[in-house]
This record gives sequence, structure tokens and C-alpha cells, in this order.
Amino acid sequence: EGVRLTMHIGVGAGLLQGLYVGTSQRREFLLVGEPIDQIASAEDDAKSGQVVLSAQAWEQVQKHARGCKLPSGNSLLTSINLGFLGVRKPRKHNIARQLGYYNGPIWCSEAV
Repeated sequence: EGVRLTMHIGVGAGLLQGLYVGTSQRREFLLVGEPIDQIASAEDDAKSGQVVLSAQAWEQVQKHARGCKLPSGNSLLTSINLGFLGVRKPRKHNIARQLGYYNGPIWCSEAV
């Protein structure tokens, strides 16, 4: 009791390759590619309750989202219209605040 879990998310976009590594007794599935590096960078920029997209991921959603450009070149996602995903009642979502993960101000030096 009294434990509150939070999360932060980094998002990348691009081509990935999947590999099985190991033996018949033990195998691991690995994903490799540029998006993995993008995810690591975006996650480093994200604070608790935030979703940060790489520049490549931002290109894919920018028509449907609002955010702040970060010094790293990644973008902090501040809202998104889920209609482009096929959600029946599209509306804009302030992701972090709706989930209750982030209650602080969202400060943007450069809106995107």
C-alpha cells in the first residue's frame, strides 16, 4: 500500500530487424536497428509521466499531435488526436495529465 508507480516513454520510428540468438535449449529474441537508439535517447529525455518522441517518430504523428521541441532534437508529446488511429470518438488527449502521472507544468521553449 502507498506505492505509486509512474513511467516515462521514449518512442522511435524506422526499420527494425528481429534476430533469434542462442541454442535450442535457450533462445533470446533481439530487436536491432536505428529506432532502438532513438528510443534510448527519447527515454533519457522523458521525465516521469512524459512521452518523448524521436525526430523520426515525430514526423509520423506531427499532423495529429502537439508537442515541444527539446534541445536533443526529440519532441515532448503534449497532446494527440487519436482519430488517426481509428478511435471512434477522436478527441485530444493530454496524455500525462489524463493518466495522472505528471501534474507539473509543461514548459516549451519551442512548440512543434
